Amino acid sequence: MKRNIQSPRKSNSSWKIKGSAMITTIVCCFVVSMVYVSITHVGMDPRDWRALGADASPGYGNCGILNIFIYPHSADPATTYASNCSEGTAYAYGNSLNSSLTGNVPFHTSFDIVLKYRFNASVAYCETNTTWMMSWVNYTIRSPNLAINANTTMQEVQVTANSTYMEVQFYINNAGNGYKITHGQQVNVTHNTPYAFW
Repeated sequence: MKRNIQSPRKSNSSWKIKGSAMITTIVCCFVVSMVYVSITHVGMDPRDWRALGADASPGYGNCGILNIFIYPHSADPATTYASNCSEGTAYAYGNSLNSSLTGNVPFHTSFDIVLKYRFNASVAYCETNTTWMMSWVNYTIRSPNLAINANTTMQEVQVTANSTYMEVQFYINNAGNGYKITHGQQVNVTHNTPYAFW
């Protein structure tokens, strides 16, 4: 009439072992999955938008500002600024930062702001397609006294390019209306930053 009381304990012990094996398998699968995601991430393109130096009058092949113009407002800026602007026809011009431009801007007369910038091949040239990339360059500007109160992206037109560099004229023209100043007012640019996607 003896009863076997060991059997339930064996059965319970056996369940625990099976459960531990299943948990170990799940953990291993999770670890393998995490490693796979990390390897995929390593292969991503590291390029990003980066600010460039705004040094004026750069040496041959270097990035930098070539000219700054306060130019008579153009009704067709994509055509006008696709060619080099002339100091002789600008209201004011210069090629150095943090200093006054040469010339005077007439009051109550429409004008555009034009910046000519040189990009070298390391930041604006796609080697895969052997093509200069306008979509890889950008320029932002701010001038509170012209109501450009936030850093605003300028329009862009390629002027020239060779195997070493590309020259681009960036312009801002108040949505096609041009800017005007009153008598005695100044044009004061408080921020200008060139960017490239590299």
